[in-house]
Amino acid sequence: MDEGRRYDYRIACNLESYVDENGDSKAEHNKLLADWDADPFNEILEMENCEEKQKLIEQLHKAMGQLTDKQFRTIQKKFYEQKTNVEIAAEEDVTEAAIRNRLNKIYRRLEKLISKGS
Repeated sequence: MDEGRRYDYRIACNLESYVDENGDSKAEHNKLLADWDADPFNEILEMENCEEKQKLIEQLHKAMGQLTDKQFRTIQKKFYEQKTNVEIAAEEDVTEAAIRNRLNKIYRRLEKLISKGS
């Protein structure tokens, strides 16, 4: 008996709170169904940002192809192997300042190559 009442309550009460008399959803009026975090404007902006990031990644990839072997190896050690400037300097038997200067020159060159490619 109690099971029947629970079933009737769940079906009748809950269905009425989710669907109006025309059969349309009332999700925006029901706090259990409403998605208050949904924001189409932000979703569009995120998609555009993702496309822009992908273009920048492609430009960076092309620009890195134009680096010298020494420059490419330095970038590889810095970012892919995540070595510090001091560690790179010790491997190459130069000062940390030399590595810092080399990296700054590489960054400027990549920036020029990317801006030229735009």
